[in-house]
Amino acid sequence: MDNIMDDLDKKYYSYGLDAQLKGEYDTAIQYYRTALTMTPNNIDIYYNLGVIFKKKEEYEKAIEIYKKAITIDPENPDLYFSLGQCYEKVDQSKESILNYQKAISHYPAFAEAYFALGKLYIHEENKKMAISSFANAVKISGGYYDIIDQFGLRKEVENYIETTKDLHEGFQSTKNKGINPFE
Repeated sequence: MDNIMDDLDKKYYSYGLDAQLKGEYDTAIQYYRTALTMTPNNIDIYYNLGVIFKKKEEYEKAIEIYKKAITIDPENPDLYFSLGQCYEKVDQSKESILNYQKAISHYPAFAEAYFALGKLYIHEENKKMAISSFANAVKISGGYYDIIDQFGLRKEVENYIETTKDLHEGFQSTKNKGINPFE
């Protein structure tokens, strides 16, 4: 019986994915919800439902879906990032920032989350944090300069990267000599 349910779940998930890729969102939602009745802890289904609700601009529904998914997989940075995007769309900047930070805490090399944080900090008029976030995005990805130019912060981001690089190198130098700079 379990094998039949597993196959049915996969079939409905597959149908849902196919409908989603065709842009048939309401049909995809029906298939995904049916698949969830068989495997209620399937993160991929929740994630895809959230994506659909974001595309339909039904952000409150997407928020609800992502929150449920996080209760099942609280270490998943993509869920926090997606939740942050939804909060950003409904003008809840503080919640958005918190979720982008959680995404980064679970995946420190999440350049896109750092960049999203930078944009939010610009919106919140926190230039210092924006520069720091943009610098982290650039250090990780090597990109984003063309977009950072739109905010007029390229030089400041480059200076921040250079300054933190010098600090890191200085710390490593004292560490390698057996000196603890904090003593």
